[in-house]
Amino acid sequence: EEGEPLDLALKREIKEEIGGEIKSLEFQTVFYSNLKAKGLQYLAIRAVYKTTLNSDNIKLSQEHKNYGWYSKKEAAKFLLLPGIEEILKANLT
Repeated sequence: EEGEPLDLALKREIKEEIGGEIKSLEFQTVFYSNLKAKGLQYLAIRAVYKTTLNSDNIKLSQEHKNYGWYSKKEAAKFLLLPGIEEILKANLT
């Protein structure tokens, strides 16, 4: 939401999207990448946080069909948005 601090927005989105509550939240870094779509160029600014949830119980919102937990190697096999592979390499051990 406009004017909402990033940490509060992340907590709200996690609750809305997967029905989860964040137990711990630690800012890691920010990544920047240029994206092109529909003839326009965008600057993507992605804040990366390390989080722990209060529960392993995931309840997806109606916007989603399923979810999964993947290793960095497995995640790299997916079709990812530009810049996401860089984030995975830098933040997952």
